[in-house]
Amino acid sequence: MYYLLAIFVLLSSTEAWAQVTTCFSPQGGIKNQLLQGIQEAKTSIDIAAFQFTSGDLAEALLLAKDRGVRVRLLLDHQEAQKPTALAPFLREQGLEVKSIPGRLGGQMHHTFIIFDSRRVFTGSYSLTEYAEKFNYENALFLEEPPLVARYKAHFHELFGEPPEERAERPVVVAELARHFIGLSLYQLQQRLSVGSTTERDAFWSHCQGMYVRGEGEITQLYPDLTRLTLNDQGIGVEIALEGRLPPLKEGQRVSYTGRLIKRPSIDKTFILDKGTINTGG
Repeated sequence: MYYLLAIFVLLSSTEAWAQVTTCFSPQGGIKNQLLQGIQEAKTSIDIAAFQFTSGDLAEALLLAKDRGVRVRLLLDHQEAQKPTALAPFLREQGLEVKSIPGRLGGQMHHTFIIFDSRRVFTGSYSLTEYAEKFNYENALFLEEPPLVARYKAHFHELFGEPPEERAERPVVVAELARHFIGLSLYQLQQRLSVGSTTERDAFWSHCQGMYVRGEGEITQLYPDLTRLTLNDQGIGVEIALEGRLPPLKEGQRVSYTGRLIKRPSIDKTFILDKGTINTGG
């Protein structure tokens, strides 16, 4: 009788844990699992994240919204204000984005995603490129209904919307998201200044072709207004611009975006194309 009971407990435990998938980073498949979850979602994706700077995940969320999936993001208030955060861009593209602080000066430090109210991702893994490529992180994917229900109730409480709310949202077709690296040029320069040549080259291969955001002072305007140079925290930035520009002058402080095409060499200047400039006015 004892052995039969032991076998029953073992089988029951195996069946329960079959609802859980565990992944580790760096580059252990967590981002692929998240992208798959976003691509397969049919009705809703609810995200609570301390940081959100991953361009790949942002693009997938916009495509999900275009399919009619309701996408909501709950972010930490201070982190959402940083230049590398994707919160303003995602809000502009029509996603439901809210940011809140923690209690008594604390932080909204959650990281979890609920897919279609039936599957939950959680763990130390943050929604950043660093978590995917460089950090040791863990992630769990849960499909236990009681656990999913608790995450769902907590999300609704923090987001400030009753669980029964199911209003239809109009589907707005959005442009494809640009892939932002989630690091400032100062941080990139620091990372490109350490390690072996092989390590620096490998790091740059991950960055090249991705977009960056920042703020800087205009140091040179070219007569045809197709490009300009900036100083961003002592880092030189040359940007090939696209689209109509606001009135600009040398010495003016502006925010910018652009796609990384060349890293600093002797002149210590990053070169970007597809640039845009915002004067904040």
